[in-house]
Amino acid sequence: MLASTVEDESPYRPCFDQQCTHGIAGMIMRDIVTHVAMSSAQVSDEPGIAREFQPSRCITNNYIPDPSGSMVVRLIEDEAAFELLEEPWSQLVAAARARPFQEFCWANAWIHTIGRTDGRKLRIATLWAGSRLLAVLPLVRRRYLGARLLEWIGARVTDYCDAFVHPSIDANSALLPLWAAIMERGDCDVIRLGHVRGDAKISGLFQAAQLDPWVETREQTYFVPIRWASGEEWLSEQSAHARKQAKYDLRRLAKAGFEYYVWESPDAYEPLLEAIIAQKSAWMASKGLGILLGHPDGPPFLRKLAAVMAARGTLHLSAFRSSKGFAACHLGFYQHGILYGYLPTYDSTWASYSPGTAIRNAFIMWACDHGVPRVDLLRGVDDYKLQYQPESEPLQTLVIPRGVIGRACVSVYRRRQLLQESAVRLSRSPYSSVGADRGPSTRSAV
Repeated sequence: MLASTVEDESPYRPCFDQQCTHGIAGMIMRDIVTHVAMSSAQVSDEPGIAREFQPSRCITNNYIPDPSGSMVVRLIEDEAAFELLEEPWSQLVAAARARPFQEFCWANAWIHTIGRTDGRKLRIATLWAGSRLLAVLPLVRRRYLGARLLEWIGARVTDYCDAFVHPSIDANSALLPLWAAIMERGDCDVIRLGHVRGDAKISGLFQAAQLDPWVETREQTYFVPIRWASGEEWLSEQSAHARKQAKYDLRRLAKAGFEYYVWESPDAYEPLLEAIIAQKSAWMASKGLGILLGHPDGPPFLRKLAAVMAARGTLHLSAFRSSKGFAACHLGFYQHGILYGYLPTYDSTWASYSPGTAIRNAFIMWACDHGVPRVDLLRGVDDYKLQYQPESEPLQTLVIPRGVIGRACVSVYRRRQLLQESAVRLSRSPYSSVGADRGPSTRSAV
């Protein structure tokens, strides 16, 4: 059964993280011209694959064709076809040493929860050499205020978004035909690619395809290179005030019956995960920040993701726990020598014990004790991260309008954005500093 290409005209009702910019954005620029002739694309006879063509027919100045004609681009558009990608996708991610955010289980958890809402439709471009998957450009299409918006699978719950390519082939040569296939599909007005790192594979594609995306947002992501042999050594190098406060917080928590605990199988992880969901949801509600992960299906996404990550051995859960419950918790991931700090939380009942700070300190000390080379604090300009003297890397949201509707939409949005920024500047004191592009991360404990 072929995937339907009929447009879903129902209006989109957004429900997102209120700290982020979610408008359709971009700049007036030339149309993107696909380099694949329409005659090169064929309707596939495989379920869920809308189009298939040989990359060797792709005509660009930069793409080196496959002389054997053995490579095929397939555009995946339904869940049944996506499910068949699990094994080749996982093999490709392992070969590419990609981050947890590019794992099949991450995309799968999102597609089966948040991805099923608001008329979203898969647009996953894949490059194959026989049965071997070589590259994936994981996108999804939805409607936003009437416009057709193309964005990453996992947008807004994924800190680092990117395509991924087998290391044996040139990334640009692999991604150009995937991009051409998406453009040939022709059912989008705006492409909005958020949380793109400077070292992302997709960045090279823009240059190779001679695209000039508008940078809608700029933010920072922070990480701590671990150079200490133990947690005690790390603590000893902190300022006198920080050492005193850290030890004081730990003594108070210990006196109240709490101990630091790191989950390991076969212990049940579910009680700790549910505490994380409850604590973070309560904190966000108290701050007027909406709901967890900006979507009603945020908790189901986390549950589905945690189940698979726990089975794979990459889930990292920790907490200060006692018979009274959990004073503070943390959900993260450990993969390829990097410990990712994804979701720290605390119980407001114990706020006077500084449990949020204590769980972060314990998280870094655990990394030192266990020889972890790097702790990634992920995105967000939360002030607490700076106390760890981290190094930073840039993240960008890149936007490309397509066609008359896309250019009109982004033109209006940019004008509105400029007016809002002008109003903010006028409301500030002449002696106040300019704020960051993005507010505090609503995932983070404070």
